[in-house]
Parts: sequence; structure tokens; C-alpha cells
Amino acid sequence: PGGAIEIGETLHEALTREILEETSITIKVRDQIENVNVIRKDTNDKIKIHYVLSFYKCAYISGRPRFGDDVVAAEWHQISKINEIKLIDGALRILKICGY
Repeated sequence: PGGAIEIGETLHEALTREILEETSITIKVRDQIENVNVIRKDTNDKIKIHYVLSFYKCAYISGRPRFGDDVVAAEWHQISKINEIKLIDGALRILKICGY
């Protein structure tokens, strides 16, 4: 899940809210794993896009997964075939940090 932090909201509150909104799952945020800066430049080396991905370890509390209108698909994959899948920037680095 992704989204913006609302005014006055902490990162943990935003994460909990976004996961609930996008998956109908209630979680408890455990630990922050890593932040990844994603920077895209144009052909003149000027920064056009810069965003930060924050990865957290969370615990499932309750709920049955239901996806919002903005979800096209959700799939399970074998970790041994992870290199065959197009992932967001920084995802492989996070998986390595987590021991995969």
C-alpha cells in the first residue's frame, strides 16, 4: 500500500491507515526496516521525481483481505523466483535485509 501522510499524522499512523484502507487488514507496526530514496532524472541529469519508500515490519491483527478499486491484481510468488518479477525500486534490497 502507498499513499500520502495526512497533516498531523505520524508515519506509523499513516501506514496503519493506508493498509486498512487498501486491504481491509488491521496491523500493528513493529519496526522500521529501511528507507529507500527513489530519484529519477531526465536526460539533462535534472531531478524530475524524488520520493521515499519506507519499509516496515508489521504484525497482522485482524481482517480479511479485500482490495480497493485501485488494485489491479495481487499475487503470491515463490521467493526463489523473485528475480523474475518486476518489483518497485528498493524491494530487492529490502528482501535481502530481511534475509531472503
